[in-house]
Amino acid sequence: ILGVNSYGPGLPTVVKRARSQGWTGPLVIAETGPLGHWQAQITDWKASIEPSSDQKATDLDGYMTQLNGKVQGTIIFYWGTKIEATPTWHSFLLPFSNNEYERTAEVLAKQWGGRLPNGAPRIGSLSFQDGKNKNRWNKDEVPTATLAVSDPNNDQIKVRWSVLKERTDAAGDDVTSTALKSSNNTVAILNLGALPSGGYRLYMAALDNKGAAATANLPFYVN
Repeated sequence: ILGVNSYGPGLPTVVKRARSQGWTGPLVIAETGPLGHWQAQITDWKASIEPSSDQKATDLDGYMTQLNGKVQGTIIFYWGTKIEATPTWHSFLLPFSNNEYERTAEVLAKQWGGRLPNGAPRIGSLSFQDGKNKNRWNKDEVPTATLAVSDPNNDQIKVRWSVLKERTDAAGDDVTSTALKSSNNTVAILNLGALPSGGYRLYMAALDNKGAAATANLPFYVN
């Protein structure tokens, strides 16, 4: 058996690539997940743009469907919480009160013949300035992020917002108390005046208090 590591858009072609190199035996996807941070688009200050948990789930479902019947198994990375690029990029479980799972876990259950009774919250959109998605700000500006989120089971959602300094090898410094002026379940308003110049991310996590969550973030730069 040959084990191959492949992520995101590399998955649909992994079998063809292995066969073209002469492998005729069974294949296992030994490590996989949605779009890897090294595959993502980047900002002009080299910050990788992370898909929302919903986009990850949609993409992963499509990729795994294309592999059905072509491989002997798929092993997911990472069933837990891992800081790599961001605290949420590769984490299938989240570091909140209950090791919450995201919609990607629903995809895995479906692909592997099961079903989760509780659906994770769904993110419709997250953007700065009503979709204009400006991501560089002067310290005297007041960025506003707007969020559309729902729950397939009509569970009551609580949204947590946080602002972390950009760092790829560990959790960046938490500057939420300084940078977050006000917030609710649909809006976060930032205060940049006291932040040093540099890259940051605004994170949101929507929790349904039944073990599931949705996450997304917006990278931004303070001039």
